[in-house]
Amino acid sequence: MGRGRTVLYVGLGVAACAAAAFAVVGRERIWRLAAGPADLGAVDFASLEPAPHVNGYVVCPDEFCPPRAADETAPVFDVSADRLFTIVEGVAAREPRTERVDPGGDPLRARYVVRSHLMRFPDTVSVEVVPLGPDRSSVAIFSRANLPGYDWGVNRARVERWLSEIETAAAG
Repeated sequence: MGRGRTVLYVGLGVAACAAAAFAVVGRERIWRLAAGPADLGAVDFASLEPAPHVNGYVVCPDEFCPPRAADETAPVFDVSADRLFTIVEGVAAREPRTERVDPGGDPLRARYVVRSHLMRFPDTVSVEVVPLGPDRSSVAIFSRANLPGYDWGVNRARVERWLSEIETAAAG
């Protein structure tokens, strides 16, 4: 048997073993064993490290995060903080493969795990609505990949998409 055929058979064997492991053990359990929990946990926006975040993206209202910790300044919305949080929850609920994972004890904070389309890699998205007055508020969002390294702009695109949808809903 030639070297090429041996490599092919070994590759097929590895793929078959991986498929069997996913079927028997489950993707989530394998993920936890290989890379840890899907949810990276809560974020304290007041103590974030300075940007750039190569595997994530942060928007914060002025003076809510430390200097240079945000990649972008969050807009101010002419809606109450409670209304803005309801809008954020709606945006997250419409996002495919998104699950809220925080215990829900804080009325203006939420945390989500969003899985990639093909490989189902998890990203953690932390959101905090910031009251700025009776009918004014803003939002801090940190979307980050669990895996180290460059995220190919996925988290930035997600944050920008969410902000666009939030702005549209807040204006309507």
